[in-house]
Amino acid sequence: MMSEARKLKKHAVETSRVAHRGTLTQAGILILLAGFVMYQSMFGGVAQPAMQTVVPFKYYMLAVSIIVAGMNGGSILATLRGRQPLAYSLSYLSMFVFLLGVITLIQGRALFSTFFLLVAAALGLRWICPPHHKRLYFFATAIVLAIAWWIEWYNPAWRVVYSGAQVGPIAAIVFALIFSVFLALQAWQGNIRLKLATGFTAIALASVTFLGSVTYLNVRSQMREDIRQRLLNMVSIAALQQDVETHAAITKVGDESTQAYQQIRGVNSAIVATDPDIVYLYTMRMDENGQIYFVVDTGQAGNEDTAAVAEPYMDASPLLAEVFASLDHPIVEEEFYTDSFGTFLSAYAPFYAADGRREGVIGLDISADQVAARENQLLVLILGTSLATMFVVVLIGLWLGGVFVRPIANLSRVTQQIIEGDLSARVTIETQDEIGDLAQVFNAMTSQLQETLLGLEQRVAQRTQALATSGEISRRLSSIRDQKTLAVEVVNQLQSSFNYYHAHIYLVDETKTHLVMTGGTGEAGATLLARGHKIPKGKGLVGRAAELKNTVLVADTSNDPNWLPNPLLPETKSEIAIPIMAGDELLGVLDVQNNVVNSLTQQDADLLRSIADQAAIALQNINITETVTKRADELQKVAKVSSVASSIIDDEQKMLEQMVQLTQRQFGLYHAHVFIFDEGSQLLQIEACGWKEGDEHEGTHGTTTIPLSQEQSLVARAART
Repeated sequence: MMSEARKLKKHAVETSRVAHRGTLTQAGILILLAGFVMYQSMFGGVAQPAMQTVVPFKYYMLAVSIIVAGMNGGSILATLRGRQPLAYSLSYLSMFVFLLGVITLIQGRALFSTFFLLVAAALGLRWICPPHHKRLYFFATAIVLAIAWWIEWYNPAWRVVYSGAQVGPIAAIVFALIFSVFLALQAWQGNIRLKLATGFTAIALASVTFLGSVTYLNVRSQMREDIRQRLLNMVSIAALQQDVETHAAITKVGDESTQAYQQIRGVNSAIVATDPDIVYLYTMRMDENGQIYFVVDTGQAGNEDTAAVAEPYMDASPLLAEVFASLDHPIVEEEFYTDSFGTFLSAYAPFYAADGRREGVIGLDISADQVAARENQLLVLILGTSLATMFVVVLIGLWLGGVFVRPIANLSRVTQQIIEGDLSARVTIETQDEIGDLAQVFNAMTSQLQETLLGLEQRVAQRTQALATSGEISRRLSSIRDQKTLAVEVVNQLQSSFNYYHAHIYLVDETKTHLVMTGGTGEAGATLLARGHKIPKGKGLVGRAAELKNTVLVADTSNDPNWLPNPLLPETKSEIAIPIMAGDELLGVLDVQNNVVNSLTQQDADLLRSIADQAAIALQNINITETVTKRADELQKVAKVSSVASSIIDDEQKMLEQMVQLTQRQFGLYHAHVFIFDEGSQLLQIEACGWKEGDEHEGTHGTTTIPLSQEQSLVARAART
């Protein structure tokens, strides 16, 4: 026992000596470092401070250096007087003052300060810090480092630039890795509670990093897609608002002073003013040499950096230069493009004169800075949420660590009693309960992940809901095997899904001259079907679409002289007829009517075009299926006739009679004959015949002969060939 006591006393003396020397060394290094930082700040490469008029830079850094040096001087005095806990506290807190003081004012010093603090903390907590204060200093270090790197990331406006010291996000990542390793090493040297807390923190870090990354990338991608779609909508609306006749009057340099130019510019300025995101709105044409040039260029209020009339667009984007000559629908750039006016995300749309001639192309730009600002806001939100989540999870991990450690500590206490000789000591461990507690924790974490993923799936489902209707129509068509059922299904789905006034489908008849109504909605459709309603090619919208094999759109039926009213559909105000084509072959026409003027647009035509294409494929499949079925039935009948004929080998006359009768009846013919050629008489004589069952001629044979040379006889002509 005395030997053990002496060992303990010797260890305590050695530990005190190491702590004494370590505190003096740390305080001396900090004093030297404070002087070095003060010198560098006052005479090194520092840019003009933003706070120069409030607090001169050199005085601020001088104050920080004096405070750090004073605290470490007090630490040395306390150490020499034997007050080790106070000495270490002063020295350790001075590192916090140094780090926060430097980082608050100087950009790019976070990495150096972090390395210094991590090294000092690792050595101090291991060899110098009093055991009962280690946990406090450990968490104080973590909090100070988090504050420091928040300042480095947020970068307040008053901070000054220190040349060569910019570290940016890469340094933040390096710091995070080093700090994570430091935390792991410290936790592994600690007790079980700290190890468990570190384990939970690592799991939370991986989960938050994964979910944050996935969320950011998905939301950023969707945000850009939404912006592109919004651009398409805006440029489409802007194209519709262009006065084509007025715009056509602007043709040459100097037309800026004309009334036409001022009118178009006024309309476009009003469009720009409706949305602060719009930077430029401009119309363009292409000359005979293929050069794109501006016609009317409009910017935001106060922005006079716009192009003149007929000014060439020398740095048009590759996409615009490629598609300009043939552009017939709105498009949007996939990525930002930089030209002489700035960096933008742009969309373009053609606009047409009344005669269908394309008058020009309108372009709309939004600034890249505005999109980047939104993405940065999203990133800051996700980072803030992740840090808050991490902080909460760390606290939960510490609490759970305490819960798990208590039964282990009890077991350790009982084990120690047994080692000391108390063999009667016992410990009751509810193993199932402990495992149940652990399972509840992981179940809770799993539930959080599932709820998060479920939320993502729901958002994706909401975004794709708009496409579900047209997709449903396409899916249903693939399972229909009857033309009439297909036509009824298509028109009913169209009316119910898009709330059209009326829809019907016509299919081409066998003569290829008329279109027979096969499916229609409502009472009007049922009445027309009952009448066997059909339309000749070239008559009305449906006939025109069939004859032209092209879409016919009439936004206002009252203005179309070729439109044919139907008394069963008196409220029709707008109509679209879409040909159903299989390659160059016309299969039918899909016709949709609405009871509001101008309610059917090119967008409806595009949608109906895709549905008509699906219907064409389905009709082709139905025709192929019917053809294959019919062919198989015919082959089966031929096989039956062949089988019967081959079974009669001893009576040629009977075999011929059976064969011709089966042929007539299997294929539903009026009659069938077999002629035998007599070379001597050069006559074809009926050897066997098959009439309609019950006919008076049934069974008569050999009653007719045909000369081989008779020109009017198909039988004779076939025999000669």
